[in-house]
Amino acid sequence: MLLALIQTSIKNEASRGAPTLIVSPLSLLLQWQEEIESKTNMTYRTYYGDNKQGDDINVDIVLTTYGSLQSEWLACAKASDTSAAASVGVLLHQEWKRVILDEAHYVKNTSTVASRACRMLRAERRWCVSGTIIQNSLDDVHSLLTFLRHEPWCHKSFWKSAISSKLRSTDSTPDDKRDAMDRVRRLLAPIMLRRTKASLDEEG
Repeated sequence: MLLALIQTSIKNEASRGAPTLIVSPLSLLLQWQEEIESKTNMTYRTYYGDNKQGDDINVDIVLTTYGSLQSEWLACAKASDTSAAASVGVLLHQEWKRVILDEAHYVKNTSTVASRACRMLRAERRWCVSGTIIQNSLDDVHSLLTFLRHEPWCHKSFWKSAISSKLRSTDSTPDDKRDAMDRVRRLLAPIMLRRTKASLDEEG
């Protein structure tokens, strides 16, 4: 389903623009490669390990891992100047058409290096893919909204006043907690495409 959406979007563009970057856990990298090869005619490059050499990304999709992106962010932070940072920060300095975070709950904590690196990516469009957007608390959702730059919820102060304060206050009531959950549901409704086990595409 996701690849079909990407391919349709590319077909609807007048000419090839910037590529799409897909960031996934290492365990899913091979699966992405196989899916692209077997179900689409899109071109791709895997940016990981020995394949990180060179900056030729004239393809439809670039695949990388959270670990690769995290390493690049750390290397850029240690670089002596802007040109040095650009030479080691291929992913971070590229203008992407869209960035897709697979298993996006990997960045549920905004203070981690992986989360910071993902937020620094330059993209016209941003997608999050996850089966478990809430693992520990509603604050996990805020991390995704921060990556998506979804105003005004991506701002920590706004989120805290509208959501977190209702959950953590010593005098919060069950009604406060229900209100916070209802607000999160309402803000997600227009920006989330939900797929259940009953949802099938043309390929099942």
